[in-house]
Amino acid sequence: MVRTRIEELWHGELRQAAQSPLSKDGLRLTRIDPVLPCDIYAGIDDAGRRVLAIGVGMRPPALTLESQTLECFRQQRANGSWLLALRLADAGLEAVFGRLCQDLVESARLVEAESELLELFVSRLRLWQKLFNGSNDGLLLSRQIKGLIAELLVLEQLVHLGTPDAVATVSAWVGPCGADQDFVFPGSAIEVKAVSVGRPCVTISSLEQLDSQVPMVLAIITLERCSAESPSALTLNALVARAEGRIASSNVALAIFRNRLLEAGYVCHDRYDQECFVPVQTRFFDVSVDFPKITSASVHSSIGRATYEIEIASLDAFERGALRDD
Repeated sequence: MVRTRIEELWHGELRQAAQSPLSKDGLRLTRIDPVLPCDIYAGIDDAGRRVLAIGVGMRPPALTLESQTLECFRQQRANGSWLLALRLADAGLEAVFGRLCQDLVESARLVEAESELLELFVSRLRLWQKLFNGSNDGLLLSRQIKGLIAELLVLEQLVHLGTPDAVATVSAWVGPCGADQDFVFPGSAIEVKAVSVGRPCVTISSLEQLDSQVPMVLAIITLERCSAESPSALTLNALVARAEGRIASSNVALAIFRNRLLEAGYVCHDRYDQECFVPVQTRFFDVSVDFPKITSASVHSSIGRATYEIEIASLDAFERGALRDD
């Protein structure tokens, strides 16, 4: 795996620490990029743990993280300014942490005010805490990889259609934020499901998932595992890079897209190059009044949650030929 700029700085500081150890509770920090309008540092503590820190003039808020992986602390400097620092407590996650930190640095290039930098830092901490609390290694499970690939394939189609524009399309991708449907536009919604070849049913994970106040489409993407040598092989990393290329002309769309990826628990990692899929079939269905579904309105009020399966073969009458026919 190729090291990011911040990982290179960490390794350089570790080499220096081997020759000149830090004092107890000491920090060794290096400013990442002197061209940046804000102060962001890569560093290590006296135990060699990786640190990301931002320098601000105002006293930063006290942040409490419910994580055994990440630690956040404040430190006032001799000149009266402050450091707000994030430390990686667990060894073995340096590569994931490095990519997360590098992503923050890239996002900070668009920030000018100190208050905006603090807001960016705090919002990313929330996402990173969610990511590391989701699994032991901070990476997605196989089923999550498959589901995210399906959502990105639909996002690609929507961007290609061009209506609405890229910013509105990426903003509508709200599944990673915990919404009931994966895409919610002012006048329509789309729920995306990934299934394996030969799978006869699609799983609906809640009473709300197919319950929408606007016209809704269910997209079922059939994905087949394959080897990396397959000419049609698709990986999560490759699909993310391809999607970024298609919206790269809009800095706003790109920033929203990357935030959504973090919400979904994704950070670029070699592991995601090892799981390859071939998109076999994509089908779209109108979730009309007669569509076979279970919603809160159709069950007893004492039933608060439910997961159920729908036979895909029973949905032929609801199939539409394209994602958008208008």
